[in-house]
Amino acid sequence: MMKTLLIIAVIIGILSFFQRPREWTDLRFEHVDIQDIPQYTGVLAKNKVLGNAKQLFVGELDGPESTIVEGDTLYTTVNGAVVKIVSGKIVKRFKTPGGRPLGIRRLNKDLLIFADGIKGLATLNTETGDFNILVPSGTVFEGKPIKFVDDVDVINESEVVFTDASWLNNIEDYVTTVVSGLAAGRVYHYNIKTKELHLLIDHLHFANGIQLFPDKKSFIVSETMTAKIWRYYLSGEKQGKKEVFATNLPGNPDNVRLSHDRKSFFVAFCTIRLPNTFNVVDFVMKSPNFRWFMFNIVPHKLHQYLMVEHKEGDYGLAAEIDLNGTILRTFHAPEGKINHLSQITDDGENLYVSSYSNLYLAVLPR
Repeated sequence: MMKTLLIIAVIIGILSFFQRPREWTDLRFEHVDIQDIPQYTGVLAKNKVLGNAKQLFVGELDGPESTIVEGDTLYTTVNGAVVKIVSGKIVKRFKTPGGRPLGIRRLNKDLLIFADGIKGLATLNTETGDFNILVPSGTVFEGKPIKFVDDVDVINESEVVFTDASWLNNIEDYVTTVVSGLAAGRVYHYNIKTKELHLLIDHLHFANGIQLFPDKKSFIVSETMTAKIWRYYLSGEKQGKKEVFATNLPGNPDNVRLSHDRKSFFVAFCTIRLPNTFNVVDFVMKSPNFRWFMFNIVPHKLHQYLMVEHKEGDYGLAAEIDLNGTILRTFHAPEGKINHLSQITDDGENLYVSSYSNLYLAVLPR
């Protein structure tokens, strides 16, 4: 029965091929060169740092994505809300009806700023509970709409940089964004006071986590689908230039955050690249014909049902990278207790680990 329905769906997809939206005709399903997965040796050697982590607020947080640590106060984004935690207790849920808050930062003493995968770039006043949409989803810039605001970082109280994972799909069509593997990701600069929007980086294969360097003259941004992190210069001799910061990572990077001592970055991997194992993301990126077929012929509503779980879903991994892009150490959960990580944040002693399902606390190794 399932095969029959699939065949019917594909036939419908073929018949509708010539009725595709006009902007699809310019999409390029190019081959992307993906390096062989690195072996888990040296700094990549397996350990149980994350495997020994403690789950926090069991059953109380629905999909914690990003967390701010401010002493004994935490703010974490979940499905439809921003949650405030003080001294280990949930004290407030700021609801965002119809939204999906993702990456979050402190903008000033009154406001938090966050990326919403459905609504756009927004702020939250933690005293009044007021939300304000700064850059709504659907905003068109240079011919392409902002659809999937994923993460944000703050230059100053007036200027921020943020990622749009894909101008084609928002978070509700996440699987389509993955299986199509298109370079539809962007990075923007936004001035809150003047409301000016500028495009900094275009054509990224899923623009994800973003993090400024300590001097705020440059930032790094995760390109999830290629297991790569880029660096972009906002000022200085290399102003306006983009260069590879870290490549052939052991997983597909999600959020990146500056360490508590400001001497390194923590990188969370939403999926990992297990050595000597078939990797679906690598396969997708190296298979332009497959991606073209999945995007143009197979109805997008079927994509989530066609995704097959692989072993990389049963393994959790994060890394600490120095300011030059070299991996210093990695943190593993080889038995899959924690997986699909979205962010790692430290307070100098502990790691706050956000995953797609739970929030954990692990001891930061010395």
